[in-house]
Amino acid sequence: MTKITGYVRQREPKWLYISMIILAVVIISAALFAFSAVYSWLENESMKKLQAETMRTTSTTIAASMETTATRLIAVNAAVAVEKIIFSSGINEKNQATDDLAEIPLKESGMVYGHTRVNCSAVPAVIRHVWINPSGAVAADIKLTISRRPADTWSYISLLGTRPGKWEFQVRTVKDEVVARRGFLTY
Repeated sequence: MTKITGYVRQREPKWLYISMIILAVVIISAALFAFSAVYSWLENESMKKLQAETMRTTSTTIAASMETTATRLIAVNAAVAVEKIIFSSGINEKNQATDDLAEIPLKESGMVYGHTRVNCSAVPAVIRHVWINPSGAVAADIKLTISRRPADTWSYISLLGTRPGKWEFQVRTVKDEVVARRGFLTY
């Protein structure tokens, strides 16, 4: 008679698998920490560059005259930088201006939108869009909260019932400092 002998599988030690899991967690944690440190360093460096650029141009505000209606003044403040100001007849679903207007007929347009691209050194920040009518009175003063860098912001006013002339659009800080301005003509 033949005797059959079976194979008995030996148990593998559990400590090997546990140590592999712990090692994987340590490696992933170290990678996340390193990524966070590099991201923080890069963000800090970009802020230093932005501050260096603003300090090079001016420590307060750059001023320019508005000789024509298409004259743009993009100013830089130590805390707020306005990259562009656009007047438009509408805003699309991506918060971008649909056109760029320098002269606006009063008969055709009911609304005019002031679109700005703003970069702040610290977010959240509050800026104001101030609309000044041809007689020099403030037609609207709209507060906007900037929650990211850069931010596309916009406000609008109705031109119905206003008289023709040269309007001024200003971007101001909460301390009432004029950061940037641009004019447009209504006829």
